[in-house]
Order: sequence, then structure tokens, then C-alpha cells
Amino acid sequence: MTDPWDELQNRKPQPTATVPLPLDPTAYQAAEDELEDARRALLDAQRRGDVLEPFQSRVEAAEKALDEQPCTVFTIRAIPPRRWDELSAQHQPTAEQRQQGWQWNIPTFRPALLAEAAEPKFEPEQWVVLAATGKIAPGELDTLFAQAVRASNRIPRVDVGKG
Repeated sequence: MTDPWDELQNRKPQPTATVPLPLDPTAYQAAEDELEDARRALLDAQRRGDVLEPFQSRVEAAEKALDEQPCTVFTIRAIPPRRWDELSAQHQPTAEQRQQGWQWNIPTFRPALLAEAAEPKFEPEQWVVLAATGKIAPGELDTLFAQAVRASNRIPRVDVGKG
């Protein structure tokens, strides 16, 4: 039987997440739309019993076009537990936010966490500017933040037996 201490000492590093942000969101959306249309056309062709090769070629071309869209790729890594605790303590929710069920003061915690967890590295103020100027969309910012929270504040699955 292995020793839990030894198991934890030999634990593999936490996984990272990658989040691509397209440099031209309009072109990226057009490429995503084309891929969706191509896949739908392929499914329709399958239902009709048509020759599939031209439809499959269209899907492959659309996938290639989407893959070729230039993106800035962010890598999200877990921050150490002690640093997580420090950041959480520094960015407590306001009384109003707490009443709404917030765990943190998101407008201050999100840029601080992303400054720690995301690569390429930006200062918290830079994250604020990106959000304020619309250079990063709310959904993109939320995705980056969610990945940083997920990586750093990992919660194991607990199996509860029928007792």
C-alpha cells in the first residue's frame, strides 16, 4: 500500500488551460459560421444519401480556415494555494456584492488573478484597460477568469455512497 504523503509529493503538476483570443473577431466569427454551415450541409447530404466528398472537402477547408485565424493564445496556470488565499483576502466582496452571493470583488479580483495566472503576463491595470476599452470582450474576459479560478481553486469530485 502506498503512503498518501508520498503520493501527494509525487503528484504531477496541475494542468494548464489555453484560451485563444482571435486578433480579428469579425473574421474569426465568419470562419466559425462557415464551418457550422459546412457541417450542417454535410449532415443534410448524409440524410439525403448524396455523394459526401464535396461536403467533406468543404468542412475540411472551413476547419483549416478557422485554424489559420491569427490568435493571441493565453496559457492559464494554477497559482499556489498561499497566493490564492492572499488574493482572495485582498479582494473581498463589498457588502452589497456579498448580499448578491459574490465570493470576491470581481472588478478588482479578476485583474489581480489574471495578472498572476495568465501568460503572456499583464499587470492588473492592463487587464482593466483591456476590459474598459473593449479590446477584450466580456465573454473572453469571463472565460479567462473562469479558467484561472478553475485551475487555482480546484475542487475534487466527491463520491457519496448510498448510506
